[in-house]
This record gives sequence, structure tokens and C-alpha cells, in this order.
Amino acid sequence: MSKEERQKLYGLKDIETRRESKEVKQQDGRRGRGLAMTASAVDWAANGITGPVKDQGSCGSCYTFASNTVLEATVSIQKGTPYQRLSEQQIVDCANWYATSYYYLYGCNGGYMTEVWWYQRDEGAMLDEDYPYTASEGVCVENAADFRTDFDVVTWES
Repeated sequence: MSKEERQKLYGLKDIETRRESKEVKQQDGRRGRGLAMTASAVDWAANGITGPVKDQGSCGSCYTFASNTVLEATVSIQKGTPYQRLSEQQIVDCANWYATSYYYLYGCNGGYMTEVWWYQRDEGAMLDEDYPYTASEGVCVENAADFRTDFDVVTWES
């Protein structure tokens, strides 16, 4: 497609059009959104708040990794404990629309971070060591005895 065809199809505007239609705010004498690392920035990985990079493999489950990483870090920071890796496979297998008819999660076909958190708020979460990631959809094998439900430090909002 040409640039014009893409713009017509997706409603995209080139950078000059956006500059003309929206004032770019000045912050600290710079253009942009004012996002920058500061001296007070924290390396969460070095402090044991987050773990190593995770690999979703060929399964389209990036939403599970993103949502779990945020929840792991939130609980770790607020409780002052090292992070515990939550199970992405539990979300892929057990929290999907096909199994629950409730959460807008579709296994290896994508989903929404907020839906993962609602599932974890409602049902709890298992640790990765109890329900390891396989990068494929499978049958739900949740074991309630292995659930982690101590998310009392997290402020859940519906």
C-alpha cells in the first residue's frame, strides 16, 4: 500500500500533520513527553524485584508475561520480599474464554492484562514452578493447594 492508502485505511497522520493539529508541549526546555531516566531511577532487576527476561516461544501469550511481571513486581515491592514468578501457563490453560466464558483471554491467541489481573484477583495464581510454561495451549490442571492468593497488598479495582 502507498502511504496515502495506509492513512485512509488506518486514519494515520504523518508527523507534520500531527504537529500542525496539536501543540507540542515544552517541558524542561525539551520537546516531547518529558520521559527520562533520573538519578533516582531504580534497577528493579538488580534489587531482586523482577526476574530474568522471559520467553513466550511460539505462543501468543505476551499478555500473560506482561501482567504477571507487573503483579510479581508490585507484590515484591509492597511486601519487601524477593519476587516469586507466577505461572503464565495457568493463564493460558485455565483463564481463557473457552474454559471460563468470562475472561477475555484467548490462550496462545492473545488477551488483555487487566483480564489476567481480574482472574488472579478472583481465582488466585499459581507459581511457575508448580505450573511451568510450555508455550502451547493445554488442559487446565490447577491445583488449589498450590494457589498463591496473598495479593492483599495489591489494590484491585473493578
